[in-house]
Amino acid sequence: GGSGEGVPFLPHRLRRCGCKKSNSTMDSIYPISTSGEPFPWTELRLPPSVHPVHYNISLHPNLTLMTFQGSVSILVKVLHETKNIVLHGSDMNISKVTFEGKEQIAIKF
Repeated sequence: GGSGEGVPFLPHRLRRCGCKKSNSTMDSIYPISTSGEPFPWTELRLPPSVHPVHYNISLHPNLTLMTFQGSVSILVKVLHETKNIVLHGSDMNISKVTFEGKEQIAIKF
């Protein structure tokens, strides 16, 4: 909503699969929409009304396999109603996502 209060995203479990290949293309990330409207994830920045307030990040690297595991908790302040908040995580296996707020919110990942 537009109350301007902090909205915590708690904890996101991340697993990095390995280093991204340098010859990959952006086509799979930015497919063409059949309606002509841009997909929400084409914006590389948060909406202007969404401000990160605090990050709590824990990473456990495996230098032998060039992978990592970890978790992140992000507290954001939402100043105005927004349809989407997209968090980018290229080449990551995200095993759990939770959201805490005044209303029940659908989460897609």
